[in-house]
Amino acid sequence: MNIKCTSEKTISAENTELKILHIDPTKINSADAFKKIVADIEFIPLETKNCNSLDWVRKLWVSDSNFFILTGSQEVLAYNLMGKFRFRKGREGKGKNEIHWLKDFCPGKDGGINILGYKEYYQFDRNGNFISAQPLILPYEKYNPGQFHIINDTIHLFSTSTTGKKDKPIEEYSLYLMNQFTKNHRMFLRRYTCNVSDNTFFQCNEDFLIAPVIGIDSIYRWADNHLVPFYYVDFGNYKITSDELPVDQSDPQPAFNYAQENNKCLHISTTLMNDDWLTFTYLFHNYYYRIMYNHASKNYIIIEYNKKNTQDIVFMTSPLAVYENKFISSIPAYRICDLLKSNSIDLSFLPEKRRHELIDKLKNVKETDNPVLMIITTKNN
Repeated sequence: MNIKCTSEKTISAENTELKILHIDPTKINSADAFKKIVADIEFIPLETKNCNSLDWVRKLWVSDSNFFILTGSQEVLAYNLMGKFRFRKGREGKGKNEIHWLKDFCPGKDGGINILGYKEYYQFDRNGNFISAQPLILPYEKYNPGQFHIINDTIHLFSTSTTGKKDKPIEEYSLYLMNQFTKNHRMFLRRYTCNVSDNTFFQCNEDFLIAPVIGIDSIYRWADNHLVPFYYVDFGNYKITSDELPVDQSDPQPAFNYAQENNKCLHISTTLMNDDWLTFTYLFHNYYYRIMYNHASKNYIIIEYNKKNTQDIVFMTSPLAVYENKFISSIPAYRICDLLKSNSIDLSFLPEKRRHELIDKLKNVKETDNPVLMIITTKNN
């Protein structure tokens, strides 16, 4: 299996695998512009029980039978596609086949899941039954991953958002790709400054995208057994080159300060796409913005995550995954209740019958419930 990488410094229009997005970050739209591309919305409340209290959804992945969720308290919860609770995985102990450390999860075989521990990962089937524990062949004295993606039995991809560049040269890079069969490995995504802890791998239908580290404007994907830059985001006069980015391996704040003081864009994250749209967030003027970029027309919508916009239920949170071409977000139950009390849920862009169906469903949500998944179907233009 071949492994190749294109350096950030060699990106050009001649790279046939790379698509360049020319973005003017000053062309800001209202939240209503986003609503115009929404074809339908579904809400799926996640069942609330004493054994599955969910603080917030840190990561989401969908199989043909389950929603898999990584919580803020580092637990993995599984729900069926109707939102009914199925099972929970957390730290259990240090006995044989017990999870004694839980950092991340990724999809497994036949709808199951893999859970990242320390120096090993655990395999479970779609019903949460233990299959096996697999050792990780990694230079742990130099590299300690926080996220991972088991692509197949041969190729394993790891990511770290911590850095120790001064003492651990291998952590000059964020991604570590290991061929378990040949024992060959490669490093990707050069780290120019300390990164911010964030999800790295995002489900996009049957594919996944990789969010770049701070200072890199290329969104990566796994395609045809290669890790390749897929989209290069060109912010024009508002982009930061890697050469000018302040380097501080213990604190990313100098990079954020530089971006704000020099009117530059920084920190591309939550990278997702369906057949028609690519979406991601970025920092500009010390605010986060979300862009919806249409693959076909190359037109785009930019909306600011300000106080007013984030009161709108359809733009309240960033999407976490794309499944069956639909963008999936998580909304806290208490925020839904607040909107209902103030009569502030605006679904006027949907047919009247559909609006009433959705509102009636949300009226059953209680403040102490687990979050509600919002599933948005988009129009193609």
